Amino acid sequence: MVCAGVLEVIRLEMVSRNNYYELGHIPVSILWQLPQYFLVGCAEVFTFIGQLSSFMNKLS
Repeated sequence: MVCAGVLEVIRLEMVSRNNYYELGHIPVSILWQLPQYFLVGCAEVFTFIGQLSSFMNKLS
């Protein structure tokens, strides 16, 4: 959530600085989203490992 919030602050700052209020889309690079996807991917890996460990303990 912090990464998404920082990205939104950067996007809004770019809009106000360049007066992009009338544009349909904002010219922001897609690479700004990489940290968010990296963190979500890491969270899913750790969640999967925890679930797998928990399920294996219940079977034994």
